[in-house]
Amino acid sequence: MQHPQNPDPSSYRWAGTGEAAPRTADSFPARAFYRWILVGLAGFVLMAGLYLYLEHRASRQIIYVTPDSALAAVRADGTGARKLNLAGLAYRTAGQPQWAPQGGRFASLIELPSGYTLLVAGSSGQRVAQLPLADSVAPALLPQAWAPGGDHVVMTSQRAGQTELQIANLDQQQIVPIEHPLADRHISWHPRQDQLLVTTLTEEFTQTIQVVTMDAQERPFIPADGFQHHSQAAWSPDGRQIAYIASASLDSPERPLFVVNANASSPVKVVADGQNYLPIWAPRGDLIIFTRYNSETNEFMLYRVQPDGEGLAPIGRGLPQEIAMTDPQSVASWSPDRAWMIFQSLDPSTGQIELSLARYDGSNPSSLISGLRNGSTSIRAIWSPTSRGVLVASNGQISMRWLSHKEQEVFAQGTFPHWEP
Repeated sequence: MQHPQNPDPSSYRWAGTGEAAPRTADSFPARAFYRWILVGLAGFVLMAGLYLYLEHRASRQIIYVTPDSALAAVRADGTGARKLNLAGLAYRTAGQPQWAPQGGRFASLIELPSGYTLLVAGSSGQRVAQLPLADSVAPALLPQAWAPGGDHVVMTSQRAGQTELQIANLDQQQIVPIEHPLADRHISWHPRQDQLLVTTLTEEFTQTIQVVTMDAQERPFIPADGFQHHSQAAWSPDGRQIAYIASASLDSPERPLFVVNANASSPVKVVADGQNYLPIWAPRGDLIIFTRYNSETNEFMLYRVQPDGEGLAPIGRGLPQEIAMTDPQSVASWSPDRAWMIFQSLDPSTGQIELSLARYDGSNPSSLISGLRNGSTSIRAIWSPTSRGVLVASNGQISMRWLSHKEQEVFAQGTFPHWEP
């Protein structure tokens, strides 16, 4: 059988036509090729940028104190735990080390053979500053020791049975005390300025709120509310208002909660009754969290209220007594994205502490970690910068509780962790 031959190999028949048509050359799809090259490069750059971001976030350091009182650090992903050498110093750590607001360096009180010293060091342990505390007795960094500007550190010391506030100027390498003794360790930094609110005692043992500047100058803050004693003041997040506790005497059963303008004008009694303590502003400035003592049950309870006095309601169960009046960071804290709040609850029948997770306003609480026991140091819980987990220190162990997992991931053995900003 003879097959038809096409004498011209460069032509062929199109389907549905009866005539031969020339074969067209297959051109290289340059536009599509380069388009996919650009898409691939963009994807590579995106993935590389995401990797570098995650690696930078994971490389942030968590500083803590080891069981043998040395300083140590672990990466934010829980890897690379190591002791800090500090150039071979023989020392013991006294209390919690704290990162500067800008990160990169931390402050810690250490005990040398020659006495106590305020140490400022970098993340790898290199010493930046070292200020001897020759005249300090039982010094301790305050819960928020660093000034917002990062040039000053505040601490307390005991002198003649009284608590003294000391301000360390890192640039000038000197430590200056304020004149009046402190009534408690509760302080509040101004959100935009290097000045803080403290409660001092006069010679007549009157509690007075003072505005303290970094040159150790004090300015009394006395609202015209009809009460003699004023204490535990806290600046609002925008710095325009101050919440504080007032009372007629040191042992008064009534301690109303007030809110006043930053210039001490127009005080408003937000909560009139009860023994109230430790006002804490929520990050949006729309709520105040505070603690209240119930003399009938001998318990401290956590409450919330709006700055105008509306919406008063309890949150959770009883609070551990050691944090209820002096440690706002342990009483309640909010996630960086302002979506969640954590707080501690105490079961008086078992002595166990539960860490609870709730909405921003304290509603819909649920158990995040239960069965915690309080040892020689209070339980500390710190939000991760991503708001995805909480770092918890309890019973000599530092662990991470991711919100998406029920199990805790052990990071290190130690106490007093502090996350690099």
